[in-house]
Amino acid sequence: MKSPSIRTGSVPHSQRLNSAKWFEEWELEQKALTAMHAALDRDEDDLFPVAAAPSRESGGFLANWPAPADPARDPCPAAGQIRLLPPDLTPGLAPPLYVAILSDWEDDLLLVAPFTSFQAPATGGELLTGRREPALAVLAAWATVSVSPFVLARSWYIDAMDDDLRTAAWQVFQHAATGLALPATLENRVGAPIVHPFDPRIRYQRRISALMKPIMTLTVKQDATANVAKTRLHWLQAAVKQREPVALAAESEAVAAELGESFVILETRLTLRTVLETDGHHCDFEICDRTGNLSSALDGTVVVTDQGESPGFVGGQTRVPLDDLANGFLIRKSDGQHLTLRQIPR
Repeated sequence: MKSPSIRTGSVPHSQRLNSAKWFEEWELEQKALTAMHAALDRDEDDLFPVAAAPSRESGGFLANWPAPADPARDPCPAAGQIRLLPPDLTPGLAPPLYVAILSDWEDDLLLVAPFTSFQAPATGGELLTGRREPALAVLAAWATVSVSPFVLARSWYIDAMDDDLRTAAWQVFQHAATGLALPATLENRVGAPIVHPFDPRIRYQRRISALMKPIMTLTVKQDATANVAKTRLHWLQAAVKQREPVALAAESEAVAAELGESFVILETRLTLRTVLETDGHHCDFEICDRTGNLSSALDGTVVVTDQGESPGFVGGQTRVPLDDLANGFLIRKSDGQHLTLRQIPR
């Protein structure tokens, strides 16, 4: 079907040209999808052979996918970062989704915008970034949503935006969200506005919005369960009940590290990491900064259990007997304040 005629009015030529390039890509994509659906309708198994589900071991595409994010070592999500969402946070068979963190936001959330798979901006709310990576060529600032940093902790840190890109992205976001005029320097880095009710870019925008829905949904769920009086370690019961196997497994530091959990300390930008000690009888508590290094910012803080309290953190570390943690724990500062923890999903 022929694309509808779109009135351009006084839209700058560079913006019309950018959107025209986008339409070329869109039409190629639609033709490819039509051909694929036609092949599926004809049940052409030779074109789409049945294969086993991919896995890292089978050498499929997951073999080259990054290992699960380690929230304790990966930089904490922060404004100015570019991050890659994991497959379980993208719907269906969507391609890898890269996002940019534009800014801190109210309620300790972050403003996050997706990069698109196109090489030209579709609308005035999309920005040509100037980056050489095809996956990071265009930022859909119009699709910005507020997301919990604890949800984004499941993503991988890719790179940092330079100051020019951060400023440009924020200006395009403001333009899309509030109608604020774009600086003249950005007029040739965005697309033309949508003015026709049947413009295919509206359907495209629905698709981009759907990609952001999972992290928005998780943010709402996490906000509903933010406050927990006492924190429990999920792996602990099995560890206490099966002392010998756990102690044996703990001889390997790599295996011991698997028996642990990480938490964001809500009142700070710090992370609490719990790791089974290699003796199988103690749990190490470590407070780390956003780069994953030990932090002494909360030295003197103690771990409180039913059996009493631990020695104060020194150099960001303390140790607690495994049995003492059976009913959970609290983290208490030297001034008596209890810190709020939120678990980072593995």
